[in-house]
Amino acid sequence: MPRGEGYRFLILGQRLERALISARVISVWHRRLGGFGSQAAFAEWVKLLKSVSAYEAYLRSFRATMQGELVLTFLLQSADLPRSVFGSLVLVESLLAGLGPQDPSPLRRKAGRLRSSVEFVEAGVLGPNLGAFLETLEEGIVDLADEVERTYFRPATANAMHAYEAF
Repeated sequence: MPRGEGYRFLILGQRLERALISARVISVWHRRLGGFGSQAAFAEWVKLLKSVSAYEAYLRSFRATMQGELVLTFLLQSADLPRSVFGSLVLVESLLAGLGPQDPSPLRRKAGRLRSSVEFVEAGVLGPNLGAFLETLEEGIVDLADEVERTYFRPATANAMHAYEAF
């Protein structure tokens, strides 16, 4: 596929979906294990990493050290892991910068705020408040995807209907 605007939108959607799925998988495992304290065994961390295809990458970074805080930080904030939430949002931000012809600056600011909320989350939030943080993160990703749709794929006038709303 040519690396034009269509390709950028395809990758943009893929990365938004990947960020959302990664956040949801972490949230499901957090609820399933009743938190990510020391109760979670080595095998549980391995299952979580494998479920998002990050096990080998984690081992290259941390060897066989399976600690909850390291796993969460890796899946949420790793700049080296393209499947991390942060890695996906960085690419979303750069793709939005290259799209036109409309002025995407409000959209890029929203993407930047979302990316920075993940990048600069404090370690304390990853403990007892992780569930609330992940819920807010998921809502932010969905809101960003909706904003991309409104900005690029919805007509500017209120009278015009989108193709799939006509039926």
